[in-house]
Amino acid sequence: MISEKVNIQSVAKHFLYGKDPCPASGKSYEERNDDALNKFAKQCEAHPENTEDYGNELAAEISELYMEIGIKMGMRLALDILCSDRSMVDRTNESMRMGSKEGEQK
Repeated sequence: MISEKVNIQSVAKHFLYGKDPCPASGKSYEERNDDALNKFAKQCEAHPENTEDYGNELAAEISELYMEIGIKMGMRLALDILCSDRSMVDRTNESMRMGSKEGEQK
């Protein structure tokens, strides 16, 4: 599993459900959202007695999409913070080095 290629969909599904890696769909978020909504509408039209089950499936698919978006935005924000304040990174590295030297002396 570690040697397999990881994609953002796999990470989101793992965070949400503990699932193993899956191949990326190759579709945009908007396309995947529209597909999920269309699937829900068709299922409800064909079997209105199962609307609650189909609603749960739709909610799960939409949750995965928003988890992926959240992961990407979090990574971008962290990268932006680190890249915009290089001195903060340098200070953090220096304090980590100082901390390990103090630990060695004790």
